[in-house]
Parts: sequence; C-alpha cells; structure tokens
Amino acid sequence: MANEREISFQKEMAKLRSAFHDRLIAELEDFVAYAGLTDQEMCRTATLKQLYEERRQIAAMMTGGDDFIVNPVVEESFVATITGRAQRARQLAELMTRDSLTGLLKHPEIKERLGHEYARAGRNKSVLSVAMPDIDKFKRVNDNYEHQTGDVVIATLAHLLHRGLRTTDILGRYGGEEYLVVMPDTDAKNAAIKLNSLRTEFQAVTFRHNDEVFTCSVSGGICQSDQVEGLDEFVEQADKALYRAKERGRNQIVQADDTN
Repeated sequence: MANEREISFQKEMAKLRSAFHDRLIAELEDFVAYAGLTDQEMCRTATLKQLYEERRQIAAMMTGGDDFIVNPVVEESFVATITGRAQRARQLAELMTRDSLTGLLKHPEIKERLGHEYARAGRNKSVLSVAMPDIDKFKRVNDNYEHQTGDVVIATLAHLLHRGLRTTDILGRYGGEEYLVVMPDTDAKNAAIKLNSLRTEFQAVTFRHNDEVFTCSVSGGICQSDQVEGLDEFVEQADKALYRAKERGRNQIVQADDTN
C-alpha cells in the first residue's frame, strides 16, 4: 500500500514539474489529505510546492516581472510597495526621455510632442509656432575653451529658455547646440518677440574659462503652422529660417515668411 502511495505521489510530482498551474497545487493538497502521507512525505510535498512557486516567479521574470507580492497581503506593505514602484517608473521614464545635460526632452520626444501639438492645432483650427534656436559659432567655444565649458554654455541657454517660456510651451534639445521650442496658440510674430527677448538675455551672460571671459549669441528660425502643409515641412521651414539668420550675420531671429 505504501508503495502504491509512493508511485502515485511521484506521478503527482511529475505533473507539477511539467505544468505551472494553480489547479495542480489544489489537486496535490487534496491527495495529501486523502492519502494520509507521512511527515517525510509531507515535507517533500511542501518542497514541491516551493519549487512550483519559484518556477512561476522565474517565468514571470522572463516576461518582465522584477518583484512579487505574496499572500497574505498586508495593506500598509502593499501601498508602500506600489508607491515605490510608481516612483521608480517615473524616474526611469525621466532618464529615458530627458537629456542628461540640460534636463530637456530628447530629440525623439520633442518631435513626438510637436506632432501631437501640430495635430491638435489642426483639429482646433488654432495657431502653433515652432522655433529652432541655435548657439552661434559653438564649435569655437569647444575649440577655444574646452568641451566642459561648452557644456556650461549649452546648459545655460537651456535654463534661460526653460525659465523664460510659458508652462504650456514645450522645449527640447534637438541637436548638439540646437533646441526646438513648441509654442501652442502663438503666432510667429509673438513667438519672435519672446525669442528675441531671450536672445538678448543670453547675449548678456558672461562665461569664464580660466582667466578669460567671453560671451555667446544665439540665432533662431520660426515657422507658423498655417504656413505649411505638413509636419515635416513645418520643421523644415523653421530650419531654413534659422539658416537665413546665420547667413544674415547671426544673433537674430528670423521668421519663415520673412524673405527679405
């Protein structure tokens, strides 16, 4: 009789090892209660249940899980665990979408936000402007004062833009020393007024490298959404306006419809 129970028990173990399903645990517990297993066999059953749970956790981790909440659930512990995970998720999202030097949105994220705002402006028949500020002759800054000082210049302009723009405006680092500003419900004329104010403020900032003191300037191009036929042209026209600002001597803001 004991041999029969052992054979049956081994069969249950094989089933449990080959299939991860809660129903098998219940079946095994019913079998234990019915068969009257010895203490040693009960220990082996408990070990098997632990193996089952470990395998379930491994399977969960392979699909993206990184932690587990087990019964019995304590309310305070559950709330603290979920809160901590939410905070870590937000921090991770920030690291993934924000530029480490400036704290601004990275290129893919600012392009995505621009797309959303462009579509919204089209639905609402409202106006939207995009601006592309770019630090003038930035390569000379890196060549003459080293990259660490160049990083200070980049971060300084980012700070001035972030502080000077509205909370509804969206700001990102588009390239090395180039930025992209999305300005909802703002026409190109008013966008230019704001950007010119920030341009003047940035030009007044003095930077220091060893015993040398220097200043920098910024140029920018602006385009208004109802002047173009699509998102790609929207960015392209702002970029062309920036190029004209550089051609005209730098340190100025040019609108896309300004062909003079």
